[in-house]
Amino acid sequence: MSTVLPLYLLVSLLTFYPGSEGLEVCYKGLGCFSNAAPFFSAQRPLSLLPQSPANVGTTFGLFTRENPTTRERKTLLAERDDLLEHSTFNGGSKTKFIIHGFQNNGHRPWVYNLTDELLLEGDYNVIVVDWKDGASLPYTQAAANTRVVAAETERLIRYLNNRTRADWTEMHIIGHSLGAHTAGYVGHGLGSLGRITGLDPAEPLFEHTDPLVRIDPADAAFVDIIHTDGSSILTLGLGLDQPVGDVDFYPEGGARQPGCGAESIISKIGVIAEGLVTDGFQAAKNAFSCSHTRAIELFTESINSPCQFTAYPCSSWDDYEAGDCSDCDGSCSVMGFHADKHGGAGLLYLNTDDKDPFCLTDVALRNRSRYCVQSLTRQNQTVIEGCVSAMDTVYVNYTNNMKDNVAEEIFCNEYEQFLKCVTAVLDTVQPCKDTSVKTVIGSAYTNYSLTANYECDDRHKGYRGGQPSSLTQTWLSLWVNMAAVALYFFLVMRQGH
Repeated sequence: MSTVLPLYLLVSLLTFYPGSEGLEVCYKGLGCFSNAAPFFSAQRPLSLLPQSPANVGTTFGLFTRENPTTRERKTLLAERDDLLEHSTFNGGSKTKFIIHGFQNNGHRPWVYNLTDELLLEGDYNVIVVDWKDGASLPYTQAAANTRVVAAETERLIRYLNNRTRADWTEMHIIGHSLGAHTAGYVGHGLGSLGRITGLDPAEPLFEHTDPLVRIDPADAAFVDIIHTDGSSILTLGLGLDQPVGDVDFYPEGGARQPGCGAESIISKIGVIAEGLVTDGFQAAKNAFSCSHTRAIELFTESINSPCQFTAYPCSSWDDYEAGDCSDCDGSCSVMGFHADKHGGAGLLYLNTDDKDPFCLTDVALRNRSRYCVQSLTRQNQTVIEGCVSAMDTVYVNYTNNMKDNVAEEIFCNEYEQFLKCVTAVLDTVQPCKDTSVKTVIGSAYTNYSLTANYECDDRHKGYRGGQPSSLTQTWLSLWVNMAAVALYFFLVMRQGH
C-alpha cells in the first residue's frame, strides 16, 4: 500500500488548520513575530503565528546541587528579583538549559535523569524549560510556539546576566526535537551563546528550511547534533537527517536504532498497533518514538560513563559499514556531553548497543593485508575476536560469557564476508543456540542476530540464512493497523497535557 494514506492520516490528525502567510503578532517584552518568509516557504507551507506567552505557559525550574530534587525545584522568572534571591542560582557557576519537544513536558523521567547526571558531573545551574501547554497538538502550532519559548528563554538569560553576571558565552542549551530548534532561536538572539546540543532535531517543517528557521552552526560557538531518527517523514521518521551542526553524529547511521524494532512504515504501524492492544497508550507512544528519544538516552549516558562514544568521520554510513573509515588521523570525536573537548567536525558515524548501556568499546586494527578486530563490549556478553588475512583465511576466537574459548580456522572469500565466517564458527560451536553477535568489519560494528537464522529440531539443521518473518501484509491487517494509528493519535489528543 502507498505511504500516502498513513501520511494523510498523520497530517490530518496533527494539523487542524493552515496558516495565512504575511501576518504578525507582538508580545510585550518579547518582540514581534511574523509568519512571512523565511518562516513561510515551499519547505514550510504551513506557517502559524506563535501563541501568547499565557497560552504557551513557559516555566523555568532551577536545580543545583543544593536543591537537586523535584520537591526542591526553584522557579525563576525574568524581572522577578524575589524569586532569584530565594533561589540557589550561582552566577559564578556554568549554566545548562534543558528544553523538551513536542507532546512532552519538564517533569518527564528523562528530564530528571539528565538533570541528575549533569549535577553529578559538575556544580551547575540546571534550568529546565517547561512549555508543555505550547507543546501540545497540533504540531504546526507547537512548531510556531518554539519562537515564543525561545524569546522567553533569551529574556531570562539576559536578566540573569544583568543581575548575577552569569556569562551566556559559557552557557549550554540541550534541546530535544522541537527543543533543539528552540535552542537555535535562543542562540541566534543572543549572538554569542557558548554551546547548543541538538538531540534529534525535529524534521517536519524544518528540514531544508532557511537557517533562520532551524538550528544552525551559527547559533552558538559550538553546535553538536545527535541524529537518531532521520528516516523520511513518509516512513514516520521524526528527526532531521540533514546535517545542521558544527559536528553531526549519526549513531547507527542516524535512522532506525537497534532495539527499536520496525523499519518500514508497515512494520512501524504494526508495532504501534501491537502496543495499543497489549500494553496500552504509553507502550504505543514509546514504540512510535523509540528511535527519536534514543538521542536523549545516548547523551545522558555519555555524561558520566567511563566508556566513550568514539565516532569516525566518513562520507556515508555505507562506507562506514564497509570498514572504509577506521583511521582517525586526529579527526575522530566523542559523541555526547564531552564532544566539545575532542574536536572533530562534519559527519561522524558510530555503532551503539541495543540497550542501556549503549556505549561499545572496540579496538580495530587494519593494514593492507590484514583486518583484525578485538571487541569487548562488557561483562556477560559474547566477545568476537578475529583476523581476516589477504589469503582469505579467517581465524576466529569465540568467547561465550567470558568463559569458553574456542579457536576455529575456516576459509572465506574476502573480508566483507567476515560475518558469514563468524556465523559458520558459531554454527560449529553453539548449534541451535539463540545468540546475539557483535563483530566488526574493519572498524565498524555490525549488529547481527542469529535468533531468526536457525532452524532446530531433533537433529540440528544448522544455519539456514532465514530472515525474521515480516508483518503479514494483507489488506485486512493493513486496515486494522491504520485504524490503530488513528486510535493512537486520538488518544494523544485526548490525553492533552
